Order: sequence, then structure tokens, then C-alpha cells
Amino acid sequence: MTLADQVARFEATLSELFAGTIVRTASGLEVTLRHGPDTPYVLTESELSEIQAAFASKQVSEDTILYDSTTIEIPVAIEGYGIPLRVREAIRKEDSDNSLTYTLGFPTKHYQVFFLNAMSQKSASSREARHLVRRRLSRNSGTMRTRETASTLFEHLSSRLPYLRTLQISTVSSRTLDSLLACVSGFIFQVSYNTSTPLIEIRFLEQFLRSAHLESIRRSSVEEMEPPRRTYIPDLVYHYQMGLASDSPPLQFLSYYHVAEHFFEAVYTDDMINSVVSTLTGPSFSYRRRHDIMALIKSIRQKVRTVSERDVYNEEESLRLVIKQYVNLPRLKAALIALDASLPDYYRTTQVGFAEAAICDFNEGDHEKLAKRIAARVYKTRNAIVHSKDGGKGKYVPFHHDRELLREVPLLRFIAEEVIINSSKAM
Repeated sequence: MTLADQVARFEATLSELFAGTIVRTASGLEVTLRHGPDTPYVLTESELSEIQAAFASKQVSEDTILYDSTTIEIPVAIEGYGIPLRVREAIRKEDSDNSLTYTLGFPTKHYQVFFLNAMSQKSASSREARHLVRRRLSRNSGTMRTRETASTLFEHLSSRLPYLRTLQISTVSSRTLDSLLACVSGFIFQVSYNTSTPLIEIRFLEQFLRSAHLESIRRSSVEEMEPPRRTYIPDLVYHYQMGLASDSPPLQFLSYYHVAEHFFEAVYTDDMINSVVSTLTGPSFSYRRRHDIMALIKSIRQKVRTVSERDVYNEEESLRLVIKQYVNLPRLKAALIALDASLPDYYRTTQVGFAEAAICDFNEGDHEKLAKRIAARVYKTRNAIVHSKDGGKGKYVPFHHDRELLREVPLLRFIAEEVIINSSKAM
């Protein structure tokens, strides 16, 4: 669908996503939405023409960035509550020296049309996607712009998009997309530095829909939820919550990684002790033979090296041992399929390009081999994020690689959940 078709497509979108009834009159559109007021909203012909005109020079970058030579609008996630009440009213800043205007708040009318049309197209791909989009749009916003008090159609739609806020930048002189994105980064840092509130750019529709999909395959109603029957390690729950609370793919990935990392030293030490005990008690070992003693020392040296007077363990091997001890691989595969049936095949056929991380085949019958492959994929991806430096091997570039990284997050999240559950104790 071209941007020129946005307004024409919008009528169908309102009907598909909101079960809306649209009546075209001489003065414009009368729109009645399910779960909306009885009195229809009115969109005049002049308002429709104004929205359509806004698309005349626009282009799209990634999934969600709408821009032209003098404006850009990009959705952002606001984490924490440093910005007053998650931007109930727009925050506007003028830079007279550089002829720039920054506005953080609810999306413009034309952006709402563009975004909802994109969601509608997403939902058309399958029944599952349609259910997911409708679930996402059914949430209550928790803001003052509720469905009942909204006086216009676009105020009502804002309440149906509870987490959608955008950063809008306009400039007098023409700029390239890279220049506009540099202004986006500058404003985000300025806000985060001064308010201690992270703003996360949302460039892909998957970032909006993933959490709704996870809710749809689990009990999301508090009424249906049972009280806990087990006690969990608090540090693991903390890191897991950090992953859930973030809209940033690398922060999600690293938070879930920390859950597995909690046991690295313990499992590695246990494995080394078991290896030594096995050697010492084996029928072929004799402490009187120098050769046997030297072979044992060599084996220990291979497992542990000392740096700055502290023992350093093999992290990738530790991750493999954690997966082996705490992760039920068939259940892990089932969780991936429940979230997205294409994920196991994706991991089987597709490397993590930016990390040079190899494939892992969930149809592999040898669980030892599969655990090793999963550990290698996760560990190399983690290293590409943590050691993301110029000239580094396996370099992760923020935003540029986010779409690819988003596909790796569910694997590590479900591993983290397995670790938390299987390390817990019954009450």
C-alpha cells in the first residue's frame, strides 16, 4: 500500500480492527466504533483532505518511521515515570538557533492513520496475527484520554493505543534522514540525562506485538491466576523483571542472560569436581603413576585459568551446563512454537548475522549436542552486544540489528524462565 492510499485504506482499517460502522455523508464520514460512544464521531472532508495532504511528501523507514525533508515522527517507549505521568500533555521544545522544534506526546492524526493501517496489514497475514493486533488494541490506556471522555475520533484511538507516544521533529531547512535521526538521538539523550527516564525508539511492529502475543498464550487474567506454590531465587526474579520492563531488545537479551549467568560458577565448579572425582575413582587411575597425576593437572588447567589472582571460567561451557541442568529442551521448543511456530525453523536455518552465531536444530535428537549449539548461539550473540566496539568481531549496531536481535530474545527469555522455575523449591 502506498502512502497516497492511506486515507482510503483507513475506512477499512476502522472496520477491521475496531468493528466500526462508517457512513459517508456529504460533509465527510460518520464513524461509530464498537466499545465507543453511541454518538458517531465525525470526520469532515476538510479534515480528511488535510490528513491526506500530510502524506504527499512522506516516506517510510523501517516499519514505523514517517519522514520527509523537514519532519520526522517516530514512536518511542517511555520506561519508568520520570516524565510526568507518561506524557499526558505534549512536551514541546524550540531550538531557535538551529530552527528545530521537538514535540513528545500523542501521535499526529496522519501518523495514527499510517500506524493503524500498518497494524491492519499485519493482522491480514493470518488469523493469529489478527487476534494479536486486536488484543493489543483492546487494552485500556490508563490515561485521562479514556474512551468514554474522548471528544474526537483520534482522541478515542489514542486511548486504544495506550503505549503509543511519538517524538516529532520539524525543521525549517531540508535535512537528510540521517540528520533527522541524529536529532532524534540528541533529544532522547537530553531527556534521559535530565529526567533519568529512558526513551526507547520503536522501529518495528514486532516490538508492539510481542508482549501481547505472550499474554495470549498464557493466563493474563489475575482472576484466573493461582497463588504461588513455589519459592524462587530473588536475584533471578529481579533480572527477569528487568527484561520484561524494558522495550529495548539488547537490554531484554542481557537481562535474561543474567538469569542463566547466576549459576555459571556453581555449575562449572560442580562439573569440574565431578570430573576430578570420576578420574580419581576410575579403575585406570593410580596416584603412584606420575603420568596419571600430570594428566589430571592438565585437565584441570584446561578448565580453569587465573587472571589477576581470580579464577576465570569458560562462560560458553558454563552456559551449556546451565542449559543441560535446568532447561527442559522439549518444553523449550514447545514454548517457542506456541509463541511463533516459525521460530524453531528460523533457528535451524538462520545464523545471527551480526554475531556470526551458528544455527541450532531443535529437531536434534542428541540433547547434549543441542544444548551445546544453543549455548554457542546465545553466547556469541551476547558477546556481540556487550563487546560492540569499532573493529570488533561480531559487532552489534543499535537499531540497525534490532530486528534480527528481536528474533533471539524469545529463545533466551524461555531459557531464563526454565532456569527460574527449575531452580525453585516447593513451599
